[in-house]
Amino acid sequence: MKEKEQQIREKIITALLNLLYEKELIQIKSDEIASKATVSKRTLYKYYETKTAMYLGVVDYCFSDMNRQLEKSFKLPEKAITLKKMELMCRTYLNYMLENPQKAKIIIFFNEQDYLKDYPEITGKIVIEANKYEPMKYFQKLSKQNSDSEFSAESLAIHVHSTIFGLSLLLQTKRYWVEDYFGKNVEEIIDENVKILMKLFGGTTDEKER
Repeated sequence: MKEKEQQIREKIITALLNLLYEKELIQIKSDEIASKATVSKRTLYKYYETKTAMYLGVVDYCFSDMNRQLEKSFKLPEKAITLKKMELMCRTYLNYMLENPQKAKIIIFFNEQDYLKDYPEITGKIVIEANKYEPMKYFQKLSKQNSDSEFSAESLAIHVHSTIFGLSLLLQTKRYWVEDYFGKNVEEIIDENVKILMKLFGGTTDEKER
């Protein structure tokens, strides 16, 4: 029974996600979601009490899907250096955002403060998922390896967030202009910007591994 219920939930979430490719949430009616999911409207509200609850289910799915890709970045030998893991995480995040523009939009513009009061349980779950690969803990490890670091782990983590988030948003909204104006394709832009970021954190990963 639980497996069947999970399948129905997934059908509803997938239906709403697909509709979000076509229009904004406010424009989507519950009848459309039910039709797309091939379930009755009664079944729709049996599993999700409101359209907002369905949307939060989509948000949770998007973060989980992204994290599945990020997990692959960490399938490195245990002795692999933290900087290498950080580099792979940045590259994976940026590539995921470009390859999944609708999911990226949902992830980028989700603000837990808008939902925490009315939907504390699912919002709390999303926050945990969103912070699964929070970079600060990796900078804390780097700080232990390099006691001469001028900046705190917190400041370095904020810098990663602002750089990668900013680049992701820029490429999402102005990719073709950036490629044309700067004469670089998106792969080169990602590669060079991640290398710059890693250089700021103490050298390239190649240098660290030699």
